[in-house]
Amino acid sequence: MADSPIKKVLFYQHFGKKGVVRGAHHKTFDFYHHIKTFTDYEPHIFFDKDSLWDADIPWFHLFESMPTLDDLDFSPDILFLNSGKDWIKYTENRSIPDDVPIVSPVNNFRAVKPGHKSFDLLPTKAIRLCPSQELYEATVNHPNTNGKTIYLPNGVGITEEAQNLQSNKKFDLLIVGNKNPSLAREIFSQAKHLDLVIEVIDGWISKEAFQNKLAQSRISMHLPKMVEEHYIPGVEAMMLDSLVIIPDCVGNRSYSQHMKTCVVAEYSLTGMLDALKQVLEMDLITKKQLHFNASKHSELFRIEYEQNTLLEILDSTTSMW
Repeated sequence: MADSPIKKVLFYQHFGKKGVVRGAHHKTFDFYHHIKTFTDYEPHIFFDKDSLWDADIPWFHLFESMPTLDDLDFSPDILFLNSGKDWIKYTENRSIPDDVPIVSPVNNFRAVKPGHKSFDLLPTKAIRLCPSQELYEATVNHPNTNGKTIYLPNGVGITEEAQNLQSNKKFDLLIVGNKNPSLAREIFSQAKHLDLVIEVIDGWISKEAFQNKLAQSRISMHLPKMVEEHYIPGVEAMMLDSLVIIPDCVGNRSYSQHMKTCVVAEYSLTGMLDALKQVLEMDLITKKQLHFNASKHSELFRIEYEQNTLLEILDSTTSMW
């Protein structure tokens, strides 16, 4: 029997702002590199011609020039399109044959909210990948959803440098405030009288630099958006032995269990400071148990699980389509 031909998987991305790289962009980068390790699949990445290309984009150092659809010289076997601007931009430039499966990560609750362009994609058949249980339920239970919906927890990869740094805790408290910089600065102002070495993140930094700071922090206080699809930094912190203080943000409920894996705080200046006080007064036995539980639970989000599950999904696209 002849070997099955290698299937070409086409990725497509649009970057609308320079210096703005979101979690969904990094996750697409992960998916692409997962597929590069699969023997029966061959990934290809193209970018919308109107994308703003700069060094902050994960792909920047892989190409001498940004490949666009003008460079596309084959018919893809599978399309990998984020449910949002990437998919919308692609269909503005290319039609999609009915027999080509669309694998579509759903990265935002906007995809199931009427009035947003992403919502208009729901009736189009696709294999939708949801990074959190909450987003999965919202998608699979929506009457407009056409196709297969799969819960695929966001896999988290930790750099070797960060792993090596976690035994060197030089910060007592890291305030992760890039999504709420004003509150981060308020917390710092109120906490700076404490006998603590405090580091504040109130703007974008690279994934590598961020993980290094997490690894070196005894406590990390997280200020996510009020609603997140899946808030990855909390998991990264648990993997790097940083005790987590975090408010409920929907997309962290799969790992944020109050006084079991972390301290869940009220999302306010007073609430976050009260949680910090609680952690600082915590006895050593309780802290050790929280660290142990967090480390064990975070194993569910290892990048290896995501990679293995993605291969199973690709192998099943024909039957699901």
